[in-house]
Amino acid sequence: MTSENSDSSPEDRSTKADAAPADKSEPITQLAPDRTVPPIQAPPAPHSYQMSCDKKKDRYDKAKFWAEMLGILFLIAYTYETYRTNNLTQCALNISKIQFATSQANAKQQFDQAQRSSTDQFREDQRPYVWRPSESITAQAANGEPVVFTFPFINYGKSPAIQERSIGKVFLGNNALSKADNWFAALDRRHLGPKDSPPAVIPPTATPQINNRLQSTELLTPEEWSSDGFVVVGVRIEYFDTSMHPYVSDMCWVRRAGKPQGRLINCERHNEIK
Repeated sequence: MTSENSDSSPEDRSTKADAAPADKSEPITQLAPDRTVPPIQAPPAPHSYQMSCDKKKDRYDKAKFWAEMLGILFLIAYTYETYRTNNLTQCALNISKIQFATSQANAKQQFDQAQRSSTDQFREDQRPYVWRPSESITAQAANGEPVVFTFPFINYGKSPAIQERSIGKVFLGNNALSKADNWFAALDRRHLGPKDSPPAVIPPTATPQINNRLQSTELLTPEEWSSDGFVVVGVRIEYFDTSMHPYVSDMCWVRRAGKPQGRLINCERHNEIK
């Protein structure tokens, strides 16, 4: 028996084991299914044409990106330059406007000044000059009587003196010149009117047109008769040219003693044409 068992082949033993009764007390172990993870396979290498296309696309995308960046930078630079140029243009325009306005104002001022100068020069050339003839005044004076002065006016200018008015006064005493100064100073603060004299017109001519007569309101005393500077006569004439520009002629004489009727000379002041 021993030899039979020993001589049996492995296949016979496995068959016997399989044919053993199932009611044996040993449990039967079931094997788990085979869950071995298959190895990960690498993707297949891309074809050469696919690699070349991807590289070209990458270069194109990079070139497009930098082109867009350059375009944005150019746009920023262009916008800034446009803004700066616009500011410079506006500044230049403002400066040009100011210079043009200034030049216009200066030109107008020069034109107005030239026009005024021309008008003033023409008026000065054509203006009337009312004055007295030289050595034409006469005086009638006697001790104890009023002093009487007679003198004419002449218009030496080229245009008539219109609305001519005149006023005069005789001053006596040792302060006659001071009285004349105060009288002229008071006339400087007003114009002559109808109460002073009626208006007249003196045409331009070399012939005396108006003969004026002045008489003192006081009687001549022996001291005034025999002293120098105790008799003074003052005259003011106001008149206008044809453009109604006003003029003034002041005249003043002082009497010297030594002759029956005295000798008249010009005062040191108040002999002028304004």
